Parts: sequence; structure tokens; C-alpha cells
Amino acid sequence: VKNLRGVIASLTGLDGVRLGELVEFSSGGQAIVMEIRNEFVRAAVLGNGDEIKRDEEVYRLLRPLSIPIGSDSLGRTFDALGRPKEGGEGLDDVIYYSLKLESQKPFKYQTSQKFIPTGLKYLDVFRPLVEGGRFGILGTNTSAKSDVAISILQGEMVQESLDGVVRHFIYVTIGGSERRQEEIENKLRKIGALDRCILIHAGDESGPVLQYLAPLVGS
Repeated sequence: VKNLRGVIASLTGLDGVRLGELVEFSSGGQAIVMEIRNEFVRAAVLGNGDEIKRDEEVYRLLRPLSIPIGSDSLGRTFDALGRPKEGGEGLDDVIYYSLKLESQKPFKYQTSQKFIPTGLKYLDVFRPLVEGGRFGILGTNTSAKSDVAISILQGEMVQESLDGVVRHFIYVTIGGSERRQEEIENKLRKIGALDRCILIHAGDESGPVLQYLAPLVGS
């Protein structure tokens, strides 16, 4: 470790390391490589970084950050590192998809894509959803972000009962407590959508790096 500024560590001696690869510090913390230069690499610490010291050793893990996707992932909550909230048991029918650190290109609408009516006029008119697309809901802590998202999923569950086409969703939440996340899970369960969702949660205690990575992992 050459130096540490906030949650960004400058590291040397990692020959052959790749962008997006995970590294581990001798003190036990982990980081993800975000920038590669000739003399050093910069990595974002997955945590608060308090335990990391200058000149301590760091090791390549030879794998990128990845998340399990498959039937065994449905109905479960993961953190931004792809770790299930209740432990890793039962993750057999999954494929691990790796996070690719690249610029996120704007989603382009095409006339051949199927639009998804939500029943929410401000979305259907100004920001219509399409199959295979992604959208984010931003707001303050007191705004009804999760209520809007759950309303959309509820409409999709009704549509599924009409056309017989099974829907699946990746639901990412950033900030909030574990108790609040459990409330969201209970609401999804109540409308029958929980088993259609893979949930990714980076709560208040996760730190800024994991909160930054959560939507990238979800997309």
C-alpha cells in the first residue's frame, strides 16, 4: 500500500492486475481496482478503510466482483459483492456474472422494443419503460421511492396473470436500514413479486464504494 486517501488506495507490485479485479489486504479488507497506471494502481476500498495501513501487503484474488444470477437467486437479497444476506446455502442453479467497469451508455429506445405501461402517467408519458431496460428512482429519504417501484412491479404481476408471460426483475436499493429493506421484501412478498426478484441492497452501513457499485452490479 503506497498511500490511502479516504477510501482510495494507491497500490504497487500488482503485476498483471486487471481493471475490476478484487484485491485483499493483509489486514483482511478488500478493494476493487478502478484505475491502472504504469507505476501503481488505484483501488476503491470496500468498507471504511480504517484497518488498512501504509506499506502493508496486498494480494491479488485473481477474480472480478461478480453476482450469482439464476433460479436460486430469485427471492433473495445480496449485497453489492454478491453475498446473500442469509448466507450462501442453496446457490446451485446460478451463473456468476462479473461486473465490468466501463462507461454506462445511455439506454436507447428502439421502435421494435415493447413498452411496459405502468399506470403512472408521469412515467408512461415522460420516461416510458421497455422490456430489458432499466430505470432509477431518486429522491429524499422521505419520498415514496419504494412505493413507486412496488406499484410498477404490482402492475407487472397483474399483466403477467393476463398474458402468461413470466417477468423477472433486479431490484436495487441504496441507503436505508436493514429494517427498511425487510419492509420492502415483505411488500414484494405480499403482491407475489418477491420470487420474481433478485434484490441488491447497499444500506447506510455499507459505505460509499459499495453504494456506488450497487447499481452497476444490478445493471
